[in-house]
Amino acid sequence: AVAGPQPVIDMLSAVQAPYALATPVVECVEDALQADRLEVAQDAVAEIVTERARVAAALERLPSVMRVWPSDANFLLVRFSDARSVLHHCAAQRVLLRHFGGDLEDCLRITIGTPGENDILLETLERFGERRHG
Repeated sequence: AVAGPQPVIDMLSAVQAPYALATPVVECVEDALQADRLEVAQDAVAEIVTERARVAAALERLPSVMRVWPSDANFLLVRFSDARSVLHHCAAQRVLLRHFGGDLEDCLRITIGTPGENDILLETLERFGERRHG
């Protein structure tokens, strides 16, 4: 913000960019937009999309899962028959999930990780189901 006489503020408003960005930020963005960096990003997105589909399909087969919502993001929203028990079981295995409560009391947010991380998540959830239904 600037304080001063109105004519000075009017002049500054006319020449200042609408969103002032620091030079290091602009340089980081320019670097990220280089062709080789974009290729790396596209590969990462492709892996997330593949893993998201694999994890969603595996979750839908678990007896404790009531619903997996479609997602275009790097996470899934999943309704469980007992979300709090799933949350505690996973936390004890050092698998962290996000619980929101409220209207989403029976839901957990699962972030899509690497294939290995996702395997650990699925194995942990399978063990939960075996313990509950076994």
